[in-house]
Amino acid sequence: MYTTVFNTDLVPAIASIDHTGYIMAALTSKWSAIRIISCYIDLKCNVRRHKQLLIINDNYDKVKGDIERMWLPRTWHQFRIISTTYMWTWSTKLGEVTFLQWFSDIYLTPPWDLWFSTASGCPGVVAHQQHIESHHKGIKTVCAHELRALTSVVLQHTIPRVLVSDQIATDTSPGLWAACPISTEVLERALTLQSSINHPIDSTSTHVLFNSTSHFGRKISRSRAERFINSIDGENVVRSTEKSIKDVLLSLHAVAVNTDVQIRDDMLALTPFSFDECGATRLKYSCDCAGYYSSGWLCSHTVACLAIIDGFNIDARLRTLPQRKQNGRPRHPQGGLSVETRDEFFSQENLLKRISKLPLSIVGYKCCKDFKVCEDQDNSSRVWSLHTAIGVVVSYLPQKKRWAAQFEVNGERENVRFDGVKVSSAIHAAFIGGVDVTGGVALDM
Repeated sequence: MYTTVFNTDLVPAIASIDHTGYIMAALTSKWSAIRIISCYIDLKCNVRRHKQLLIINDNYDKVKGDIERMWLPRTWHQFRIISTTYMWTWSTKLGEVTFLQWFSDIYLTPPWDLWFSTASGCPGVVAHQQHIESHHKGIKTVCAHELRALTSVVLQHTIPRVLVSDQIATDTSPGLWAACPISTEVLERALTLQSSINHPIDSTSTHVLFNSTSHFGRKISRSRAERFINSIDGENVVRSTEKSIKDVLLSLHAVAVNTDVQIRDDMLALTPFSFDECGATRLKYSCDCAGYYSSGWLCSHTVACLAIIDGFNIDARLRTLPQRKQNGRPRHPQGGLSVETRDEFFSQENLLKRISKLPLSIVGYKCCKDFKVCEDQDNSSRVWSLHTAIGVVVSYLPQKKRWAAQFEVNGERENVRFDGVKVSSAIHAAFIGGVDVTGGVALDM
């Protein structure tokens, strides 16, 4: 059909499909050199359908989180390291041997093991079909006039009409990317990445390393950078742990730089990037993040490189962004006398989400903790009792991802450090106990 309409041979290099053997067999029989990547969205749905294989239901959240991190590797070498580590954890620590065996057979055995974000090896091609699914409604509305057409109707009527329509209005500039305005979110994140603490300054290097979002504000040490680069190349890799996956392997992004490419003459110009300039950006900067592979040329890391190397003015772009209304139906405004519930706001789950993005937002909040207090009796004996003390979160330690809180116990100041889970639990416990969490500090600090 493609040959008939366009008078050329269609030779696809990559195909993103669900885990279906007969579809893969049909593709490989027609195009033997095609690269098959497995759909990550279909994988997540299939994992949810098979969670009854778990011995302990509470392990599902842990397994789900591990699979989400398996989606994030920068290279195939990293994917093998991360997946091997988590398979060992599921087997030895969780004891989920049955689920492990099923997952390994289905999604970690070739050719179905290419489902992570950079599995295609080609920016602009991702391991899912969400971008195609989003066009189904438009295609059916224009060409089939039905939203729920039969397969026979799609094959005999819809696809031919799409091909004929494309033949009439052929795109003279085909590519794996599209010209689009840079969003506020990307610009703001790039502005943060532009700070020297989030990337090592080395003008002679062909790569620029950036902290990932979860590690903003942490200094990039030489040892962390070397271990990250070794994991990308699969060389000199020491045995990985769950902690090293989060703090080393997934803590950085690398942008490859081709200094021979020039994007535009005037980088200070505020005009949108043209299609050719987007292509030049893609040639000059190649990132290993999921956002770059989704867009084909644009992510916060490439924009930060544009600012660091080419003199791109992020501040000016942020000041001149057009004001646009939010998508969708506007929310009904609340009246002045409406009472907003605080229970959900101070829930442990919501607090944990907030501090992962805004760690300083809870500084000044009250929290509670149990302390053992010694009480002297009349007969000179001592009795230990449990007292709940109210304290205040006073500071955040970004390098250790800990929050410091101060309590007053028996007239003495006690300093306690919490991780994210414990500090959110301490604040939530104080709230449900009737403490005005955001009120004035009652302790004499």
